[in-house]
Amino acid sequence: MLAVQEELWEVLQNVDAVVYHAGMQNVMFMAEELQIPSFLASPFPLAATSAYPAIIFYGKLRLIGAVGKILNMASHTVFQQIFWMLSRSAAKEFWQRRGKSHKAGVLAPTRKCWQNGLVSFFAYSPLLFPGAEEWSENLVTTGFWTLPEKQDFTPSPELASFLAEGEAPLYIGFGSIKDTSVFQQTLTMIGAALEKVGVRAVLGLGWSSVEENFPLSQNICLIGSVPHQWLFPRVRAVVHHGGAGTTAAGLRAGKATLIIPHLGDQPAWGVRVWELGVGAKPIPKKKLTAEALEAGLREVLLPELRINAENFAAKLNNERGVENAVAVIARFLSPDKIA
Repeated sequence: MLAVQEELWEVLQNVDAVVYHAGMQNVMFMAEELQIPSFLASPFPLAATSAYPAIIFYGKLRLIGAVGKILNMASHTVFQQIFWMLSRSAAKEFWQRRGKSHKAGVLAPTRKCWQNGLVSFFAYSPLLFPGAEEWSENLVTTGFWTLPEKQDFTPSPELASFLAEGEAPLYIGFGSIKDTSVFQQTLTMIGAALEKVGVRAVLGLGWSSVEENFPLSQNICLIGSVPHQWLFPRVRAVVHHGGAGTTAAGLRAGKATLIIPHLGDQPAWGVRVWELGVGAKPIPKKKLTAEALEAGLREVLLPELRINAENFAAKLNNERGVENAVAVIARFLSPDKIA
């Protein structure tokens, strides 16, 4: 982590402004030292609000009434502090080398960031988590940040053939399971559930691998790296671990979603998708069984969820997250920096 901090410091010597991920909050202190504008960008809610609890508690706490609002606010402060502590030791060592260890203090930098009126972007749709009434105008929920679709992508002959063979398959991808034996057990479970429901699936390997002689079900097509923007419009529904980017891609494609959350912010996206009626009830990874997966697949394939997801996508795709962020940055930079 310290090596990354040093690399960032070197890069910042020759820039006019910086947009940094919420997981690298020391960049705010670097920008302050170099006297350049900085913009925090978070793929999940980070600023405090009484409307709902912090992202790591969302779906686990149901806080209502006056006391609930107070506890919701407090949960965000707790999360901000936890998040900062994950990288503070490296930040502290970075500044100690420069004789300024006071910069990486105990309190989360987000407090100073917002007290000083610095801009923060929340790079997700307000349809999922609306901006809060407590937030100042410098806390901006932009909409999801998405890249343009790759126009030159060509699928493998195996994938193209699988997609063309019959009814559109599901997409299933659980991120990266590095243990081959664990992944193969999961793959067997998926095959059994697909067989009972009577559907096929394109299954993303991520960083996982399968032994050459593994008896793969005929209703599964294994794929490596395939752009979600290309693949998701060609499937019936999506099943995945609940990363913010994958969740956005599935919803933008108008596909009902089943999330199998592993950790971090993933459970919150799963609960939110379910609450909005555009996906099935999430299944925590620890509770995943063939029976639970079968039930989840049957739910995510319900016609009403498909219709809801398509209607949701129509609204979601009107958002311009990147353009909104760029417009805000332009307002805060001097004209000579924009040229």
